[in-house]
Amino acid sequence: MNQYKVYRTSALVCCAVSALFLLFYVQGVWSVVDETAFAWAFAIRQEALTVFFQALTFLGTGYATAPLAIITAIVMLRKGCRAEALVIVVTLLGAFLVNEGMKAYFARPRPEGLHLIALPGSYSYPSGHAMVGSAFYLILFDLIRFQLRHKNGARLLGIAGVVLALLLPVSRVYLGVHYASDVLSGFAWALTLYYFFRYGYGRWGKDKGTYASAPTIDARS
Repeated sequence: MNQYKVYRTSALVCCAVSALFLLFYVQGVWSVVDETAFAWAFAIRQEALTVFFQALTFLGTGYATAPLAIITAIVMLRKGCRAEALVIVVTLLGAFLVNEGMKAYFARPRPEGLHLIALPGSYSYPSGHAMVGSAFYLILFDLIRFQLRHKNGARLLGIAGVVLALLLPVSRVYLGVHYASDVLSGFAWALTLYYFFRYGYGRWGKDKGTYASAPTIDARS
């Protein structure tokens, strides 16, 4: 099975999991998971960890992702990487629009009395940080990683992207602004979008000749 089929299959599997998680939410299956997650969050709360997650969660806001997407896209365009620039912008915008649509449809209130930061004005399900932020950083770190000549640097960058994508959802539960079901569903959709856009990027970039010929960056310079 070639890499494009792997991405396509992964997108379909993640989409099925996302649909299953959505069914769990509609049927109220997640209530035990939500309660357990909040109990865990309360048990590990401490000042240093709170400061860390408060700083980390900012990376999932539009104030961080939008400028980063624009700057990265401009840099990619200047280097002749049109496919990469397009995928970065479309991933962020597409994930945002889908997330906003789902929030408006389900209109789930935020958890009350548990938050360590101000509650956002938007609805709770699914988590935007888990869905939009995670999808964006996974694709962003992936595309930058492909441009690096230094294998160790590329590997470390890939790991950093995965860690960030995982910690963003955790931060929302820890800070008490999302239920665990919000972030689990959001992250499942993030993986669906990530694999979908990775599949599209691989096929489109290869067809246009930009995937193989894109300029590379020497991490040692």
